[in-house]
Amino acid sequence: MRSHYTRYDIQRLFELQPRQAQQVMKAVSVDARVGNAGMVTSEALQAFLERLAEAENPAALLRARPIPAPRRSLRQFIAADRIPATLDNKPSNLELEPGRLSIPFSDMEQLVGALQAAAEILDNTAEFARFEELYVPPAEVQDVAEEKRDLERARAEVEKLERSYGINPARWNT
Repeated sequence: MRSHYTRYDIQRLFELQPRQAQQVMKAVSVDARVGNAGMVTSEALQAFLERLAEAENPAALLRARPIPAPRRSLRQFIAADRIPATLDNKPSNLELEPGRLSIPFSDMEQLVGALQAAAEILDNTAEFARFEELYVPPAEVQDVAEEKRDLERARAEVEKLERSYGINPARWNT
């Protein structure tokens, strides 16, 4: 089960036209916004569907428009007049080390700011290459000599087992 549903999800789930799906979204009460897209939580949708099933007049319930609780949209968290992030001017709570990115935060503004900075860094071609060079761990290169030693140890173990069971190793080479 998903945590949030958009109008498009409601449209597909209940095989509705876009306008009908929008009316259902308004009746359920939009809980969050990402850009222009409204979203409802799965809990709110489930509660609405239960109310709809128990209602004597479901059409009236669909026409009713509850007043949504005031919520801040994602756009309210993002300052429009700020300089795009780079690895040199990233937020202090965007912690990077090879193979690890962490974002400690105490409020939504800190979290959204750090996530936006990370997205801007990775969206910039030059910064992406620099990020990859600095923070993507190198692929493990196995020592060839160590690999040969491991192979010889494994062969010795197989030969030891063959001798203990009375198997002639020479016959396997044919």
